[in-house]
Amino acid sequence: MVSGSFGRTGIAGCGALVVAVFLAGCSAPPRAEQAPSLPLGWTNRPGGGDAIAYEREAEFWRRLDDGRLATLVSRSLSGSPSVMQAVERVAAARASEDAAAAGFLPGFSVGGNTRIRRTLRGRQGIDASAFQGLGIDASSLTPPRTTGVYEAGFDTAWELGLFGRREAVRAGAEADTAFAVAEVAAARTSLASEVGRTYAALRAAEAREELLLGVAASQDRLLALVRTRRTAGLASDVDVERAAVSPDRSRATAAEATAAIRRALQRLAVLAGEGSPDFMLLSGPGAARNQPRVPRHLAGALLGDTVPADLLRRRPEIWRAEAAVLRAGADAGLARADLWPRLTLGGNLTASGTPVGASAFSPLGPLVVAGLGPNLSIPIFDWGQRRAVVDARDAGFRAATAAYRLTILGSVEEVEVALASAAAAARRTDLLERAVARAVGTVRLSDTLYRSGLATLLERLDADTALLSAQLELVSAREDAFVSVVALHKALGGVGPET
Repeated sequence: MVSGSFGRTGIAGCGALVVAVFLAGCSAPPRAEQAPSLPLGWTNRPGGGDAIAYEREAEFWRRLDDGRLATLVSRSLSGSPSVMQAVERVAAARASEDAAAAGFLPGFSVGGNTRIRRTLRGRQGIDASAFQGLGIDASSLTPPRTTGVYEAGFDTAWELGLFGRREAVRAGAEADTAFAVAEVAAARTSLASEVGRTYAALRAAEAREELLLGVAASQDRLLALVRTRRTAGLASDVDVERAAVSPDRSRATAAEATAAIRRALQRLAVLAGEGSPDFMLLSGPGAARNQPRVPRHLAGALLGDTVPADLLRRRPEIWRAEAAVLRAGADAGLARADLWPRLTLGGNLTASGTPVGASAFSPLGPLVVAGLGPNLSIPIFDWGQRRAVVDARDAGFRAATAAYRLTILGSVEEVEVALASAAAAARRTDLLERAVARAVGTVRLSDTLYRSGLATLLERLDADTALLSAQLELVSAREDAFVSVVALHKALGGVGPET
């Protein structure tokens, strides 16, 4: 069977068909262009540190020497709905890939139906002469007649998938699977990184709360001393009021830190797929000492011997961009295949009749009908619609290729920024640790001078303020240093999927 719309190009189309029918798979999905030129090394590569490699995501977090964090990451990776959703999408994509492959294999279907035919009026079996002269219509006395009719058979169809159609469909399904696998890797790496950042925020908030409450207690003691000195005539009411302001301000800031702790706990619960916060994550006394610290040279050890080109096989974002290029190429190949005829081989066998054999409806008994032959659909004239689709798919392929190149360049940029941030955070932490040590000495000296009457209350309060400011900056610097290494781990692509 041949179907199509013939116009002025009909003769040319039929001429091309004679040759084209004997060719199969003559067009394949286009391939992605090569990656953009990348540097041979990292501009911000740190020195020192032996290269370390990880086979599983949780191993990286165990290297940070924080058992609670490692356990939390493992629990989140196994219980997060976002990761489960990505894994199920992989299963769906693989099932769709199997369906796409089966679409170009011979298919068989069996069907049948039965019908009841009931004759309401007729003359079969009635002698009409017996009722002549009586004014009775013999047909109205004929009993109803019921007859069963059946029909059964099977059909088969096999689309050959010529001109690259089969290859394009399969390539598109494989690209969808690759994209789904990349989504799992991205979901796992992003989730673990988010857990690490939130955990660092939790510990920093705890350190701020403990620090501010401790400073407030110290300021209470200073306030008591100022009141004693006022009683002795060594301080004024203004000094008392000035000293009374500091504890209230410290406790007000501590309340903000308490709220940050609650937010971080709730966020960690959501990331782990749990409904309520786990208060066992709280560190208790000594929170400032429990802030996660970055081991020396960890950034260099993470980088190891990698070069920018290694990101092509490590970053899930690049895998997704590659899969998008393959999907766009498959769509372009399928659009080109639509320019050519579609050939399907089909056949059917149908039997129909009545259960009792010959009848008025089937006087020769069951009727058997068989058919076998090709079904050919020829695109002849469509006002340029198919060609426009090809142009659109080609443009989509070029856009996907440009996005792929942009993703690679953005990945290199992200690693370089993470390296620079990690180096800056480490340097800032070292400087602030020294600043805090000096500020502690300044507070001790100013306290001694104030008690001996050699320093004013304002000088004593300034020393407290300087120490508190340095300590809060150190807490933030340690948090930034930890987060920067987590960001570097994520920028390098993590360790990939574990499906």
